[in-house]
Amino acid sequence: PFGVILRRGPREALGMVGAYVLACRLPADMVPGIAQGEPIDIDQVTYRIAEPPQPDESGWLLLQLEVA
Repeated sequence: PFGVILRRGPREALGMVGAYVLACRLPADMVPGIAQGEPIDIDQVTYRIAEPPQPDESGWLLLQLEVA
């Protein structure tokens, strides 16, 4: 079974790198009811969900993360 996609990299705004971003994509049914501010463990590291989860039409969520 497929797990999650964790992406680390710079966040660009208006062509300038302004912050470092941690983003995770995973099936929504893996984390029913997850919300901003809640912890999530990925590869034995605890992250906090920094922004409201963003669902897409395929049933996956995009989570913007911060290291907890």
